[in-house]
Amino acid sequence: MRHTKLIIAVLVMCPTLISAGQDRSSAPSTSFTVYLPGQPSLRMDLDREYSVIPATGTQQTDCVVYTLNPKDQQSSLVISVGEHCFYSPDAELAKRPGFTAITRELGVIAVQRVVWRRWSDAYNLYSSDCAVRLVPVDALTNSTTYRVKLRTVANTSGRRKVLEERLSSIQLFLKSETK
Repeated sequence: MRHTKLIIAVLVMCPTLISAGQDRSSAPSTSFTVYLPGQPSLRMDLDREYSVIPATGTQQTDCVVYTLNPKDQQSSLVISVGEHCFYSPDAELAKRPGFTAITRELGVIAVQRVVWRRWSDAYNLYSSDCAVRLVPVDALTNSTTYRVKLRTVANTSGRRKVLEERLSSIQLFLKSETK
């Protein structure tokens, strides 16, 4: 198996000041552009800086997984690119300690309308296994598409909602983006 080191570049686009008493989990006016290099590569605007934790232990050869965590450890984002990336059935989720119920919430990823599968357990709030087919922005034709699956994990409903909303900005490129 070939291992690739993931590198993330973060560029502050529109920083604003947040007062000490304000809930940072829903601060939509701060924007950080995140690049995930590779072939294909991804670009999105998120609400704070995230670092990438490389995926380990995956046996899925066509699935590239990026796990992003912010400095405050109050959320994470898992992005999978590939046709055969793992999916958790509702019945499997229901076995988790402290599981509540699964609900569905409308959203947008890129320009596509999606349905987020929301649930929680004893530890976190999730929006999970939302998959879309993305056409690379720099493709010469629309014949090449990639399956992109997203999962958000958050400690508050406000943070989960911001992550869902920010994923509307995700773009996929055939060539590795550097800026």
